[in-house]
Amino acid sequence: MITVTKTYQFDPQTDLIGKGGFGRVYRATDTNLNMQVAIKKYSGNLPTKYSLFEEIKRVIHLSHPNLVRYFDAFELHESSSFGDKIQVGVLEFVNGGDLSGLLRTATKNDTELLKEIIIGVMSGLQYLHSQGIIHRDMKPENILLQKNGNQITPKIADFGISKVISDSSSGNSSLVIGSIEYMAPEQFNLSKYGKNGKLQTNLDLWSLGVIIYEAFCGKAPFGKTQEGISRDEIMRNILEKDLSEIATIPAPFNKIAKMCLVRSAEQRAQSIDQLFEVLYRPLATNLSPRLATAVIHRSHLITEQIVATDSSALSAPISTNQYQFSVTYLLPLLTFVLGSLFFGNAASFFDVTKLHHLLYPSVISGVLLLVNIIGLFAFKAKRHEFFGYFLSFTALLFYGIMGFLLLTYAQQKAQFAAANLKMGTDLNTPIFQSYYPLMALALLGLLLAVRYKQLIWVEMISVALCGLFWTYQIAGTSLSSSMAWVLAVAILVLCGGLGAMLKQRDSVGG
Repeated sequence: MITVTKTYQFDPQTDLIGKGGFGRVYRATDTNLNMQVAIKKYSGNLPTKYSLFEEIKRVIHLSHPNLVRYFDAFELHESSSFGDKIQVGVLEFVNGGDLSGLLRTATKNDTELLKEIIIGVMSGLQYLHSQGIIHRDMKPENILLQKNGNQITPKIADFGISKVISDSSSGNSSLVIGSIEYMAPEQFNLSKYGKNGKLQTNLDLWSLGVIIYEAFCGKAPFGKTQEGISRDEIMRNILEKDLSEIATIPAPFNKIAKMCLVRSAEQRAQSIDQLFEVLYRPLATNLSPRLATAVIHRSHLITEQIVATDSSALSAPISTNQYQFSVTYLLPLLTFVLGSLFFGNAASFFDVTKLHHLLYPSVISGVLLLVNIIGLFAFKAKRHEFFGYFLSFTALLFYGIMGFLLLTYAQQKAQFAAANLKMGTDLNTPIFQSYYPLMALALLGLLLAVRYKQLIWVEMISVALCGLFWTYQIAGTSLSSSMAWVLAVAILVLCGGLGAMLKQRDSVGG
Protein backbone atom coordinates (compact mmCIF):
# COMPACT_ATOMS: atom_id res chain seq x y z
CA MET A 1 0.00 0.00 0.00
CA ILE A 2 1.23 3.46 -0.90
CA THR A 3 0.49 6.34 1.44
CA VAL A 4 0.15 9.76 -0.15
CA THR A 5 0.84 12.69 2.13
CA LYS A 6 -0.55 16.17 1.61
CA THR A 7 0.65 19.04 3.75
CA TYR A 8 -1.42 22.05 4.74
CA GLN A 9 0.17 24.84 6.74
CA PHE A 10 -1.77 27.28 8.95
CA ASP A 11 -1.51 28.99 12.31
CA PRO A 12 -4.55 28.20 14.53
CA GLN A 13 -4.11 31.55 16.30
CA THR A 14 -3.88 33.94 13.34
CA ASP A 15 -5.52 32.06 10.47
CA LEU A 16 -8.96 31.47 12.01
CA ILE A 17 -11.51 32.87 9.55
CA GLY A 18 -14.77 31.43 10.86
CA LYS A 19 -16.38 29.25 13.47
CA GLY A 20 -19.77 27.78 14.18
CA GLY A 21 -21.59 24.97 15.90
CA PHE A 22 -20.00 22.36 13.64
CA GLY A 23 -16.37 23.38 13.66
CA ARG A 24 -13.77 26.02 12.91
CA VAL A 25 -12.43 27.19 9.56
CA TYR A 26 -8.84 28.30 8.95
CA ARG A 27 -7.03 29.82 6.00
CA ALA A 28 -4.24 27.46 5.00
CA THR A 29 -1.69 26.85 2.27
CA ASP A 30 -1.51 23.64 0.27
CA THR A 31 2.30 23.33 0.19
CA ASN A 32 2.24 20.83 -2.68
CA LEU A 33 0.28 23.12 -5.01
CA ASN A 34 1.26 26.45 -3.41
CA MET A 35 -2.43 27.34 -3.27
CA GLN A 36 -4.56 28.92 -0.59
CA VAL A 37 -7.35 26.71 0.72
CA ALA A 38 -9.73 26.70 3.66
CA ILE A 39 -9.39 24.01 6.32
CA LYS A 40 -12.56 23.05 8.19
CA LYS A 41 -11.82 21.25 11.44
CA TYR A 42 -14.62 19.38 13.18
CA SER A 43 -14.30 17.35 16.38
CA GLY A 44 -17.72 15.71 16.35
CA ASN A 45 -20.03 17.24 18.95
CA LEU A 46 -23.12 16.01 17.08
CA PRO A 47 -24.31 12.56 15.96
CA THR A 48 -22.48 10.86 13.13
CA LYS A 49 -24.98 11.86 10.45
CA TYR A 50 -23.91 15.49 11.01
CA SER A 51 -20.20 14.74 10.72
CA LEU A 52 -17.95 16.65 8.37
CA PHE A 53 -17.46 13.50 6.28
CA GLU A 54 -21.21 13.24 5.75
CA GLU A 55 -21.32 16.90 4.75
CA ILE A 56 -18.54 16.47 2.21
CA LYS A 57 -19.94 13.23 0.79
CA ARG A 58 -23.14 15.05 -0.11
CA VAL A 59 -21.46 17.89 -1.98
CA ILE A 60 -17.94 16.98 -3.07
CA HIS A 61 -19.19 16.06 -6.54
CA LEU A 62 -20.92 19.44 -6.99
CA SER A 63 -19.35 22.08 -9.22
CA HIS A 64 -20.91 25.51 -9.66
CA PRO A 65 -19.44 29.04 -9.55
CA ASN A 66 -21.88 30.03 -6.80
CA LEU A 67 -21.10 27.09 -4.49
CA VAL A 68 -17.98 26.68 -2.35
CA ARG A 69 -15.98 23.73 -3.70
CA TYR A 70 -14.95 20.85 -1.43
CA PHE A 71 -11.61 19.30 -2.37
CA ASP A 72 -10.73 16.66 0.21
CA ALA A 73 -11.45 15.21 3.65
CA PHE A 74 -9.39 13.18 6.10
CA GLU A 75 -9.25 12.20 9.74
CA LEU A 76 -6.41 13.13 12.06
CA HIS A 77 -4.85 10.36 14.09
CA GLU A 78 -4.80 12.62 17.14
CA SER A 79 -7.98 12.91 19.16
CA SER A 80 -9.54 15.96 20.75
CA SER A 81 -9.32 16.55 24.46
CA PHE A 82 -12.73 14.85 24.74
CA GLY A 83 -11.54 11.71 22.98
CA ASP A 84 -13.38 12.44 19.70
CA LYS A 85 -11.73 11.87 16.34
CA ILE A 86 -10.83 15.12 14.57
CA GLN A 87 -12.19 15.32 11.03
CA VAL A 88 -10.77 17.83 8.56
CA GLY A 89 -12.19 19.08 5.29
CA VAL A 90 -10.32 20.98 2.60
CA LEU A 91 -12.41 23.65 0.88
CA GLU A 92 -12.08 26.42 -1.63
CA PHE A 93 -10.75 29.57 0.04
CA VAL A 94 -13.07 32.58 -0.41
CA ASN A 95 -11.37 35.90 0.25
CA GLY A 96 -14.14 38.48 0.72
CA GLY A 97 -15.83 37.57 3.99
CA ASP A 98 -19.55 36.83 4.08
CA LEU A 99 -22.77 38.62 3.16
CA SER A 100 -23.61 39.47 6.77
CA GLY A 101 -20.52 41.70 6.93
CA LEU A 102 -21.54 43.50 3.76
CA LEU A 103 -25.11 44.01 4.98
CA ARG A 104 -23.89 45.66 8.18
CA THR A 105 -22.18 48.42 6.18
CA ALA A 106 -24.35 48.52 3.04
CA THR A 107 -25.85 51.82 1.88
CA LYS A 108 -28.31 52.76 -0.87
CA ASN A 109 -25.33 52.96 -3.23
CA ASP A 110 -24.89 49.19 -2.81
CA THR A 111 -28.37 48.30 -4.11
CA GLU A 112 -27.14 47.16 -7.55
CA LEU A 113 -24.38 45.08 -5.96
CA LEU A 114 -26.92 43.42 -3.65
CA LYS A 115 -29.10 42.60 -6.66
CA GLU A 116 -26.16 40.87 -8.35
CA ILE A 117 -25.36 38.93 -5.19
CA ILE A 118 -28.97 37.76 -4.78
CA ILE A 119 -29.09 36.58 -8.39
CA GLY A 120 -25.84 34.67 -7.90
CA VAL A 121 -27.26 33.02 -4.78
CA MET A 122 -30.39 32.09 -6.74
CA SER A 123 -28.23 30.53 -9.43
CA GLY A 124 -26.31 28.47 -6.86
CA LEU A 125 -29.52 27.33 -5.15
CA GLN A 126 -31.01 26.38 -8.50
CA TYR A 127 -28.07 24.07 -9.19
CA LEU A 128 -28.09 22.66 -5.65
CA HIS A 129 -31.81 21.84 -5.88
CA SER A 130 -31.33 20.28 -9.32
CA GLN A 131 -29.02 17.81 -7.57
CA GLY A 132 -31.78 16.94 -5.09
CA ILE A 133 -30.17 18.70 -2.11
CA ILE A 134 -31.87 21.03 0.40
CA HIS A 135 -29.39 23.35 2.12
CA ARG A 136 -31.55 23.97 5.25
CA ASP A 137 -29.28 26.69 6.68
CA MET A 138 -29.37 29.52 4.16
CA LYS A 139 -28.36 32.78 5.88
CA PRO A 140 -26.02 35.72 5.15
CA GLU A 141 -23.23 34.11 7.20
CA ASN A 142 -23.29 31.11 4.84
CA ILE A 143 -23.01 33.22 1.70
CA LEU A 144 -19.32 33.92 1.16
CA LEU A 145 -18.05 36.63 -1.20
CA GLN A 146 -15.18 36.05 -3.61
CA LYS A 147 -13.51 39.31 -4.65
CA ASN A 148 -11.69 39.47 -7.96
CA GLY A 149 -10.84 43.07 -8.79
CA ASN A 150 -14.12 44.98 -8.92
CA GLN A 151 -16.16 41.80 -9.24
CA ILE A 152 -17.82 40.01 -6.34
CA THR A 153 -19.11 36.47 -6.74
CA PRO A 154 -21.37 35.04 -4.01
CA LYS A 155 -20.75 31.42 -3.00
CA ILE A 156 -23.07 29.31 -0.87
CA ALA A 157 -21.19 27.54 1.92
CA ASP A 158 -21.66 25.25 4.93
CA PHE A 159 -23.63 22.16 3.95
CA GLY A 160 -23.41 20.68 7.44
CA ILE A 161 -27.17 20.15 7.78
CA SER A 162 -28.05 19.92 4.10
CA LYS A 163 -30.38 17.09 3.21
CA VAL A 164 -30.70 14.84 0.20
CA ILE A 165 -34.37 14.66 -0.80
CA SER A 166 -34.18 10.90 -1.29
CA ASP A 167 -33.01 10.36 2.31
CA SER A 168 -35.22 7.91 4.13
CA SER A 169 -35.14 10.16 7.20
CA SER A 170 -37.59 12.69 5.81
CA GLY A 171 -40.03 12.64 8.70
CA ASN A 172 -40.33 14.89 11.70
CA SER A 173 -36.90 14.24 13.24
CA SER A 174 -34.35 17.05 13.40
CA LEU A 175 -36.57 19.64 11.73
CA VAL A 176 -35.60 22.53 14.01
CA ILE A 177 -31.96 22.70 12.99
CA GLY A 178 -30.24 25.81 11.69
CA SER A 179 -30.54 29.51 12.45
CA ILE A 180 -34.04 30.20 13.72
CA GLU A 181 -34.22 33.66 12.09
CA TYR A 182 -34.16 32.04 8.64
CA MET A 183 -36.17 28.87 9.33
CA ALA A 184 -39.26 28.10 7.29
CA PRO A 185 -42.59 27.53 9.10
CA GLU A 186 -42.66 23.84 8.14
CA GLN A 187 -39.56 23.32 10.26
CA PHE A 188 -41.71 24.18 13.28
CA ASN A 189 -44.91 22.42 12.20
CA LEU A 190 -44.48 20.06 9.26
CA SER A 191 -48.07 18.78 9.31
CA LYS A 192 -49.58 22.29 9.12
CA TYR A 193 -47.15 24.12 6.84
CA GLY A 194 -45.34 21.30 5.04
CA LYS A 195 -45.99 19.60 1.73
CA ASN A 196 -46.75 15.87 1.60
CA GLY A 197 -45.29 15.41 5.09
CA LYS A 198 -41.73 15.99 3.88
CA LEU A 199 -39.26 18.84 3.59
CA GLN A 200 -38.97 20.10 0.01
CA THR A 201 -36.37 22.21 -1.76
CA ASN A 202 -38.63 25.27 -1.48
CA LEU A 203 -37.76 25.31 2.22
CA ASP A 204 -34.62 27.16 1.07
CA LEU A 205 -36.78 29.66 -0.82
CA TRP A 206 -38.27 30.88 2.47
CA SER A 207 -34.73 31.53 3.73
CA LEU A 208 -33.91 33.27 0.43
CA GLY A 209 -36.93 35.54 0.92
CA VAL A 210 -35.73 36.43 4.42
CA ILE A 211 -32.25 37.24 3.04
CA ILE A 212 -33.73 39.43 0.27
CA TYR A 213 -35.85 41.29 2.83
CA GLU A 214 -32.87 41.84 5.12
CA ALA A 215 -30.64 42.94 2.25
CA PHE A 216 -32.98 45.65 0.95
CA CYS A 217 -34.88 46.68 4.11
CA GLY A 218 -31.81 46.82 6.34
CA LYS A 219 -33.16 44.52 9.04
CA ALA A 220 -34.19 40.90 9.54
CA PRO A 221 -37.96 40.59 9.04
CA PHE A 222 -38.62 38.49 12.15
CA GLY A 223 -35.90 39.83 14.45
CA LYS A 224 -32.60 38.31 15.61
CA THR A 225 -31.40 36.74 18.80
CA GLN A 226 -28.35 39.06 18.65
CA GLU A 227 -30.80 41.94 19.06
CA GLY A 228 -32.11 40.49 22.31
CA ILE A 229 -35.23 38.92 20.81
CA SER A 230 -35.99 35.46 22.20
CA ARG A 231 -36.21 32.39 19.99
CA ASP A 232 -39.86 31.96 20.98
CA GLU A 233 -40.72 35.49 19.85
CA ILE A 234 -38.88 35.02 16.56
CA MET A 235 -40.80 31.80 15.97
CA ARG A 236 -44.11 33.59 16.67
CA ASN A 237 -43.13 36.33 14.25
CA ILE A 238 -42.33 33.76 11.56
CA LEU A 239 -45.74 32.15 11.99
CA GLU A 240 -47.82 35.30 12.45
CA LYS A 241 -46.15 38.61 11.52
CA ASP A 242 -47.25 40.52 8.40
CA LEU A 243 -44.43 41.99 6.32
CA SER A 244 -45.74 45.27 4.93
CA GLU A 245 -42.25 46.56 4.07
CA ILE A 246 -41.88 44.03 1.24
CA ALA A 247 -43.43 46.71 -1.00
CA THR A 248 -40.35 48.92 -0.44
CA ILE A 249 -37.97 46.32 -1.90
CA PRO A 250 -36.85 47.22 -5.45
CA ALA A 251 -38.78 45.49 -8.22
CA PRO A 252 -38.81 42.68 -9.20
CA PHE A 253 -37.14 41.45 -6.01
CA ASN A 254 -40.17 42.55 -4.00
CA LYS A 255 -42.30 40.09 -5.96
CA ILE A 256 -39.67 37.36 -5.56
CA ALA A 257 -39.56 37.94 -1.78
CA LYS A 258 -43.35 37.83 -1.64
CA MET A 259 -43.39 34.51 -3.52
CA CYS A 260 -40.78 33.10 -1.12
CA LEU A 261 -42.28 34.31 2.16
CA VAL A 262 -45.48 32.28 1.97
CA ARG A 263 -45.96 30.22 5.12
CA SER A 264 -47.51 27.21 3.42
CA ALA A 265 -44.89 25.23 1.49
CA GLU A 266 -47.73 24.09 -0.78
CA GLN A 267 -48.54 27.66 -1.83
CA ARG A 268 -45.00 29.05 -1.78
CA ALA A 269 -42.96 29.25 -4.98
CA GLN A 270 -41.98 25.67 -5.76
CA SER A 271 -38.66 26.23 -7.48
CA ILE A 272 -35.99 28.78 -8.31
CA ASP A 273 -37.08 28.46 -11.94
CA GLN A 274 -40.31 30.29 -11.04
CA LEU A 275 -38.30 33.10 -9.45
CA PHE A 276 -36.07 33.42 -12.50
CA GLU A 277 -39.20 33.68 -14.64
CA VAL A 278 -40.23 36.74 -12.57
CA LEU A 279 -36.71 38.16 -12.72
CA TYR A 280 -36.10 37.56 -16.42
CA ARG A 281 -38.49 39.91 -18.20
CA PRO A 282 -37.79 43.22 -16.45
CA LEU A 283 -34.05 42.68 -15.98
CA ALA A 284 -32.69 40.68 -18.91
CA THR A 285 -32.04 43.74 -21.07
CA ASN A 286 -30.42 45.64 -18.19
CA LEU A 287 -27.99 43.05 -16.86
CA SER A 288 -24.26 43.33 -17.18
CA PRO A 289 -22.71 40.48 -19.23
CA ARG A 290 -21.27 38.93 -16.06
CA LEU A 291 -24.64 39.05 -14.33
CA ALA A 292 -26.58 37.93 -17.39
CA THR A 293 -24.30 34.91 -17.69
CA ALA A 294 -24.97 34.02 -14.04
CA VAL A 295 -28.71 34.22 -14.65
CA ILE A 296 -28.77 31.95 -17.68
CA HIS A 297 -26.12 29.56 -16.40
CA ARG A 298 -28.63 27.05 -15.07
CA SER A 299 -32.00 28.35 -16.24
CA HIS A 300 -33.71 26.67 -19.17
CA LEU A 301 -36.36 29.38 -18.97
CA ILE A 302 -34.16 32.03 -20.55
CA THR A 303 -33.78 31.57 -24.29
CA GLU A 304 -31.54 34.50 -25.23
CA GLN A 305 -27.90 33.57 -25.66
CA ILE A 306 -26.10 36.16 -23.50
CA VAL A 307 -22.75 34.52 -22.84
CA ALA A 308 -19.41 36.09 -22.01
CA THR A 309 -16.92 33.63 -23.54
CA ASP A 310 -13.77 35.07 -22.05
CA SER A 311 -12.57 37.79 -19.71
CA SER A 312 -12.42 40.36 -22.52
CA ALA A 313 -16.13 39.82 -23.16
CA LEU A 314 -17.02 41.26 -19.76
CA SER A 315 -17.20 44.71 -21.33
CA ALA A 316 -19.22 43.59 -24.35
CA PRO A 317 -22.70 45.10 -24.62
CA ILE A 318 -25.83 43.02 -24.34
CA SER A 319 -28.05 43.25 -27.39
CA THR A 320 -31.65 44.18 -26.82
CA ASN A 321 -32.60 43.62 -30.45
CA GLN A 322 -34.18 40.31 -29.53
CA TYR A 323 -36.95 42.08 -27.61
CA GLN A 324 -40.22 40.64 -28.84
CA PHE A 325 -43.47 42.60 -29.22
CA SER A 326 -46.07 40.34 -27.69
CA VAL A 327 -49.81 40.23 -28.22
CA THR A 328 -50.11 41.97 -24.87
CA TYR A 329 -48.12 44.92 -26.21
CA LEU A 330 -50.07 45.20 -29.48
CA LEU A 331 -53.55 44.83 -27.95
CA PRO A 332 -53.79 48.32 -26.37
CA LEU A 333 -52.42 49.92 -29.54
CA LEU A 334 -55.06 48.10 -31.59
CA THR A 335 -57.91 49.15 -29.26
CA PHE A 336 -56.59 52.73 -29.33
CA VAL A 337 -56.59 52.80 -33.15
CA LEU A 338 -60.09 51.30 -33.35
CA GLY A 339 -61.47 53.73 -30.77
CA SER A 340 -59.93 56.70 -32.63
CA LEU A 341 -61.30 55.42 -35.93
CA PHE A 342 -64.89 55.11 -34.70
CA PHE A 343 -64.86 58.40 -32.78
CA GLY A 344 -63.27 60.46 -35.53
CA ASN A 345 -65.47 59.02 -38.28
CA ALA A 346 -68.79 58.53 -36.50
CA ALA A 347 -70.64 60.39 -39.27
CA SER A 348 -69.33 57.91 -41.84
CA PHE A 349 -70.21 54.79 -39.86
CA PHE A 350 -73.58 55.74 -38.36
CA ASP A 351 -76.85 57.43 -39.38
CA VAL A 352 -76.37 61.12 -38.62
CA THR A 353 -80.11 61.80 -38.82
CA LYS A 354 -80.44 60.14 -35.43
CA LEU A 355 -78.79 61.73 -32.43
CA HIS A 356 -77.81 58.35 -31.08
CA HIS A 357 -75.00 58.19 -33.66
CA LEU A 358 -73.10 60.30 -31.12
CA LEU A 359 -73.56 57.60 -28.46
CA TYR A 360 -72.21 54.69 -30.48
CA PRO A 361 -68.53 55.75 -30.27
CA SER A 362 -68.94 55.95 -26.47
CA VAL A 363 -70.39 52.45 -26.35
CA ILE A 364 -67.62 51.12 -28.60
CA SER A 365 -65.00 52.86 -26.43
CA GLY A 366 -66.48 51.18 -23.35
CA VAL A 367 -66.33 47.78 -25.03
CA LEU A 368 -62.71 48.34 -26.06
CA LEU A 369 -61.86 49.41 -22.49
CA LEU A 370 -63.32 46.10 -21.30
CA VAL A 371 -61.19 44.26 -23.88
CA ASN A 372 -58.11 46.01 -22.47
CA ILE A 373 -58.98 45.00 -18.91
CA ILE A 374 -59.48 41.38 -19.96
CA GLY A 375 -56.19 41.48 -21.88
CA LEU A 376 -54.30 42.81 -18.86
CA PHE A 377 -55.24 39.74 -16.83
CA ALA A 378 -55.53 37.10 -19.56
CA PHE A 379 -52.13 37.83 -21.11
CA LYS A 380 -50.44 38.80 -17.81
CA ALA A 381 -49.20 42.14 -19.08
CA LYS A 382 -45.62 42.99 -18.12
CA ARG A 383 -44.43 46.22 -16.56
CA HIS A 384 -42.78 47.47 -19.76
CA GLU A 385 -46.15 47.22 -21.57
CA PHE A 386 -47.82 49.64 -19.15
CA PHE A 387 -47.53 52.82 -21.22
CA GLY A 388 -49.30 51.22 -24.17
CA TYR A 389 -52.24 50.49 -21.88
CA PHE A 390 -52.01 53.99 -20.41
CA LEU A 391 -52.42 55.49 -23.90
CA SER A 392 -55.37 53.24 -24.76
CA PHE A 393 -57.16 53.63 -21.42
CA THR A 394 -56.89 57.44 -21.30
CA ALA A 395 -57.85 57.86 -24.98
CA LEU A 396 -60.84 55.50 -24.83
CA LEU A 397 -62.06 57.15 -21.65
CA PHE A 398 -61.70 60.52 -23.39
CA TYR A 399 -63.73 59.31 -26.38
CA GLY A 400 -66.40 57.83 -24.14
CA ILE A 401 -66.92 61.01 -22.11
CA MET A 402 -66.72 63.25 -25.18
CA GLY A 403 -69.41 61.21 -26.95
CA PHE A 404 -71.67 61.44 -23.91
CA LEU A 405 -71.17 65.23 -23.60
CA LEU A 406 -71.83 65.81 -27.30
CA LEU A 407 -74.98 63.67 -27.18
CA THR A 408 -76.27 65.48 -24.08
CA TYR A 409 -75.77 68.90 -25.68
CA ALA A 410 -77.37 67.77 -28.97
CA GLN A 411 -80.43 66.41 -27.13
CA GLN A 412 -80.84 69.63 -25.14
CA LYS A 413 -80.43 71.70 -28.29
CA ALA A 414 -83.11 69.64 -30.05
CA GLN A 415 -85.49 70.13 -27.10
CA PHE A 416 -84.93 73.90 -27.17
CA ALA A 417 -85.48 73.99 -30.94
CA ALA A 418 -88.76 72.09 -30.59
CA ALA A 419 -89.91 74.75 -28.13
CA ASN A 420 -88.76 77.56 -30.48
CA LEU A 421 -86.08 78.57 -28.00
CA LYS A 422 -82.46 79.36 -28.67
CA MET A 423 -79.88 77.46 -26.64
CA GLY A 424 -76.58 78.95 -25.57
CA THR A 425 -73.14 77.74 -26.53
CA ASP A 426 -71.95 74.35 -25.26
CA LEU A 427 -69.53 75.04 -22.38
CA ASN A 428 -68.97 71.60 -20.87
CA THR A 429 -67.49 69.90 -23.91
CA PRO A 430 -64.78 72.55 -24.69
CA ILE A 431 -63.74 72.72 -21.02
CA PHE A 432 -63.40 68.95 -20.83
CA GLN A 433 -61.66 68.83 -24.21
CA SER A 434 -59.11 71.39 -22.98
CA TYR A 435 -58.30 70.16 -19.50
CA TYR A 436 -58.48 66.37 -19.86
CA PRO A 437 -55.49 66.19 -22.29
CA LEU A 438 -53.48 68.46 -19.98
CA MET A 439 -54.19 66.16 -17.03
CA ALA A 440 -53.29 63.13 -19.15
CA LEU A 441 -49.95 64.69 -20.12
CA ALA A 442 -49.22 65.64 -16.51
CA LEU A 443 -49.99 62.10 -15.36
CA LEU A 444 -47.76 60.73 -18.13
CA GLY A 445 -44.89 62.92 -16.92
CA LEU A 446 -45.41 61.81 -13.32
CA LEU A 447 -45.40 58.13 -14.30
CA LEU A 448 -42.24 58.63 -16.35
CA ALA A 449 -40.51 60.20 -13.35
CA VAL A 450 -41.59 57.34 -11.07
CA ARG A 451 -40.60 54.59 -13.50
CA TYR A 452 -37.47 56.09 -15.02
CA LYS A 453 -34.99 53.73 -13.35
CA GLN A 454 -36.95 50.68 -14.55
CA LEU A 455 -37.70 51.97 -18.06
CA ILE A 456 -36.38 50.13 -21.10
CA TRP A 457 -35.98 51.96 -24.37
CA VAL A 458 -38.80 50.21 -26.25
CA GLU A 459 -41.31 51.73 -23.81
CA MET A 460 -40.51 55.12 -25.30
CA ILE A 461 -42.48 54.13 -28.43
CA SER A 462 -45.69 54.12 -26.40
CA VAL A 463 -44.61 57.24 -24.49
CA ALA A 464 -43.98 59.12 -27.76
CA LEU A 465 -47.35 58.06 -29.19
CA CYS A 466 -49.07 59.10 -25.98
CA GLY A 467 -47.36 62.49 -25.92
CA LEU A 468 -48.12 63.21 -29.58
CA PHE A 469 -51.75 62.16 -29.25
CA TRP A 470 -52.48 64.44 -26.31
CA THR A 471 -50.50 67.27 -27.91
CA TYR A 472 -52.77 66.96 -30.94
CA GLN A 473 -55.86 67.10 -28.72
CA ILE A 474 -54.56 70.21 -26.93
CA ALA A 475 -53.70 71.88 -30.24
CA GLY A 476 -57.25 71.36 -31.46
CA THR A 477 -58.68 73.43 -28.62
CA SER A 478 -56.28 75.88 -27.07
CA LEU A 479 -53.10 76.28 -29.12
CA SER A 480 -52.23 77.70 -32.51
CA SER A 481 -51.10 75.21 -35.14
CA SER A 482 -47.53 76.58 -35.05
CA MET A 483 -47.32 76.13 -31.28
CA ALA A 484 -48.74 72.65 -31.64
CA TRP A 485 -45.99 71.74 -34.10
CA VAL A 486 -43.31 73.15 -31.79
CA LEU A 487 -44.69 71.15 -28.86
CA ALA A 488 -44.99 67.98 -30.97
CA VAL A 489 -41.37 68.28 -32.18
CA ALA A 490 -40.22 68.94 -28.60
CA ILE A 491 -41.99 65.80 -27.38
CA LEU A 492 -40.47 63.74 -30.21
CA VAL A 493 -36.97 65.03 -29.42
CA LEU A 494 -37.46 64.45 -25.69
CA CYS A 495 -38.75 60.90 -26.18
CA GLY A 496 -36.05 60.12 -28.74
CA GLY A 497 -33.29 61.42 -26.48
CA LEU A 498 -34.62 59.58 -23.46
CA GLY A 499 -35.00 56.40 -25.52
CA ALA A 500 -31.41 56.69 -26.78
CA MET A 501 -30.14 57.17 -23.21
CA LEU A 502 -32.08 54.12 -22.03
CA LYS A 503 -30.84 51.99 -24.91
CA GLN A 504 -27.25 52.97 -24.17
CA ARG A 505 -27.79 52.21 -20.47
CA ASP A 506 -29.27 48.81 -21.36
CA SER A 507 -26.41 47.97 -23.71
CA VAL A 508 -23.78 48.54 -21.01
CA GLY A 509 -25.71 46.89 -18.22
CA GLY A 510 -27.07 49.97 -16.41
